[in-house]
Order: sequence, then C-alpha cells, then structure tokens
Amino acid sequence: MSKTLTLLTALFVCFLIVYDAPYSHVNSNDDGAPAGRTGSPGDNSTCFNNCHGNSPGNGNQNEVTTINHDIPLDGYIPGTTYNVSVECVGNGTSSFGFSLTCEDGAGDNVGTLINGTGTQTNGSGNYVTHLSNTGGIGSKTWNFQWTAPSAGTGSVTFYSASIYGNGNNSNSGDFMVLAENGAVENVGAGILEVTEGEIGLFPNPASTEVSFGSRPVDEPIGFEIYDLSGKLVQQGGFEAGDMPTIELDRASMVGGMYLLKLSDDRTELIQKFLVD
Repeated sequence: MSKTLTLLTALFVCFLIVYDAPYSHVNSNDDGAPAGRTGSPGDNSTCFNNCHGNSPGNGNQNEVTTINHDIPLDGYIPGTTYNVSVECVGNGTSSFGFSLTCEDGAGDNVGTLINGTGTQTNGSGNYVTHLSNTGGIGSKTWNFQWTAPSAGTGSVTFYSASIYGNGNNSNSGDFMVLAENGAVENVGAGILEVTEGEIGLFPNPASTEVSFGSRPVDEPIGFEIYDLSGKLVQQGGFEAGDMPTIELDRASMVGGMYLLKLSDDRTELIQKFLVD
C-alpha cells in the first residue's frame, strides 16, 4: 500500500513539473526581455535568437513599432533628461513585449535609461523592457526616460525589438519588429559657454596639421576637435613655449567640416575649419 502511494505521489509530482515547464519559461519572458536582444549593432542579437523562433519579421504585415522621443531637432543637451516611448500597433494582437537600448556610433551603450510605468531596466541599466503587464487590444505603449550622456558622445541611436504574441502560451508563432530612431548632439550646448571669435587658423582647408598662430604660446592652452555631429574626435593641449600647431589625427577624421575649440583659464573660442 505504501509503495502504491509513493508511486502515485511521484507520478503526480512529475505531472506538475511537465505541466508547468512551458509556462515557467513564458512567465519569465513576461517579466521582461533578456538584455542584449534589441537587434542593435552592439547586440547583434534579437528576441528571435533561441527564444521566440528563428525567422524574425513583420508576420501579418500590420505590426508596426515606433520609437518616439522629445529630443529637439538641433540635438540633445548632455546631462538633460528626455521622454522616450515605444509604441506597438498590431491588429488582433493582445500580448506585447519589447526591449530597447541606446548606442553611439561605435555600438557602445550610452546615456542613462530611467524606468516608467510598466517598465524596468536590466543589463546593468543599459536596457529597458516591459514588466508582466503586457496586455493591450491592438496596441501597447511604454513610456520611460533617458538622460543624455556627456559632451562629445556625438550622434546616438535608440534600438528596439518588439514581440507581438499570438496568445498560445508559448514562445512559438510570435512575430518581431525592429525599430530605431536617432538623435544628434547639440554641439553648441555641449561646448561650455563658447565665445565665437576668429582664431585665424591656417592652412584652411587643412590636410595633416592646422595652426592658430606663428609664435609659441605664452600660457597653457587646451584644444578639442569635434565633427559636426558633436562627436569629439581629438583633444590635447600646449604648454607655454610650445608652437601652436596641431597634428591632425587622420585615422579618426575624414574630409569635411570640423570645429576647433581652444580654451585657457579665462576664455573659450571655437572656429570652424575644413579638412580635405
């Protein structure tokens, strides 16, 4: 009798384990997408890699994901916090999920993501994703915030991967849509209290070097060179007695317009110059 009871108990436990197996995996995804699955250049992976299937794409041709933000057209101001949202629209879909990150041109995570209603951060704070409340009738929107990175970061891009679930309590048969939205850095705001002035750069256009005088400097002077997206491409400085000539780092500079900022203890000047 005890053997029969033991056997029945073991079978019942096994049944519970088998019954719960598919749902435990689904519930874990309901608690947010894993980090590193946005489809961004830095991630190079999506929600479809070993999770929701193997063929990412717009399944019914009516799933649309949009990333929105209130960053002005002239660019973000370093250290400023902006509103960001991810909106998913899919007729007939009632289960949604997403993951978003922000990267610079090198594929590195930049800025600080801040939770909003129904969202959480993961991946050391480099990603924001949904919480368990993923429902919506035909559409779902998540709102959160992003604090811009330090000056000199340059252009950034928000990347997201969104899942449109089919409600079959498993990860199979779902559809994924990738989205992105970029922003430039406000160069004028990123360079502190710049005073416009003629520095007298030569040669201009420049090829391998550029100078801002023909005599040695009489005090320490720092310099920074930015491209027009606000990305810092070169920096350095001069000590008293140095000739004011900058050897251009052509490994990080292509032909085009650049901004040179010179600064000492009292003044900051900025001047455009052309690299050929």
